[in-house]
Amino acid sequence: MKKFLTILVALLFAAPANEATAQNLLKKIGKAVTNEVINELKNKSNKEQKSTPQSTPATSQPQATPTKAASQSSPQQTTKVSISEVCTNPQIVSQNGRGANVIIDGIEYVIHTDKKEACLMRVSQPMRGKTTNVTVWGGIKYNGVVYPVTTIMAHAFEGESLTAVTLSHNLQEIREEAFCYSKLKRVVVHGATKRIGASAFAGTNLESVVLENGIERIESGAFAGCKMLTSIQIPQSVTHLEQRLFEDCTKLTEVILPRTIERIEPYMFCGCTSLTSYSIPSSVVSIGQNAFERSGLKAVNIPLNVKTIEDGAFIECQQLERITIPSTVESIGFSVFAFCNKINTVYINVKFKNHQDVANIFAGTSIITNNDLDQCPALKWTE
Repeated sequence: MKKFLTILVALLFAAPANEATAQNLLKKIGKAVTNEVINELKNKSNKEQKSTPQSTPATSQPQATPTKAASQSSPQQTTKVSISEVCTNPQIVSQNGRGANVIIDGIEYVIHTDKKEACLMRVSQPMRGKTTNVTVWGGIKYNGVVYPVTTIMAHAFEGESLTAVTLSHNLQEIREEAFCYSKLKRVVVHGATKRIGASAFAGTNLESVVLENGIERIESGAFAGCKMLTSIQIPQSVTHLEQRLFEDCTKLTEVILPRTIERIEPYMFCGCTSLTSYSIPSSVVSIGQNAFERSGLKAVNIPLNVKTIEDGAFIECQQLERITIPSTVESIGFSVFAFCNKINTVYINVKFKNHQDVANIFAGTSIITNNDLDQCPALKWTE
């Protein structure tokens, strides 16, 4: 502004005498004054903005950076474990970058820190042949973290002297031959256990088996050769059954299978000599090879949904007397009722009324007493 006033004074002293020229000069002076004032105000405003602290909007404030301690979280637990089922003081045998080997009550476990789980491996060497009562822990606390015990490994208790076992509620898998040929008498398998492996309890002294709803797979021969077992119920949650499941369970008198199964697997009840009656689920569409071989059945009523009866399904059932085969059956294999010497009544559809077919189905029996099948008293033909 001071500079402008100096220029204005100079112009006034040098003002021309001509009136028109003077007027033009005044216009220029007025325009210059206006521009100078505007510029001065702008400069003042900019200076004030720079000198006044600006408030930062809440949304633009930087987020607090977590400290190193806060950002390091413990491994996530994938399975909830009851506090009462957690072992807090395992004996550590060895450690490495992926976990540790520990012993609890004479049983070896492996902790997998990378998988966030633990597995029961076997009876420790000093305790083999001496363990009679086992508790399978639900979890193991290691370095401040609880690792759930999810699996009993294959052969873990094979041939051991244990008679009782308490399984945890979060155990997910019992692998092949885990308890086979042990002296185990009772077991409760909880619903969290999705798989019971092949021959897991085969050849044991099991008298009582409780399988809770939630189990999904029971594999080949899981209870085969359990000669003290008298009854068992397979929960409705089971969708996968395999062959030889109860083979040679000679005291078995009662079996309840899921209402949704579609197949009696091969050799499932082979050698179950005390199984004198059994109601095949109405959902079944096929009966596998030798499924009831040498069983104690006295009567067989094939459900209407069954389409196929495979070879030897009821071979050598020495107590079998009465058979009903509905017209819905489409295929009957060889020797299905061979050597069932007590058969006295057979209701069978006329579509199988062929001498050779009947001879194959009932080989070794006294069913065929005449070349004319209509003259065989035991055969009752149905449409």
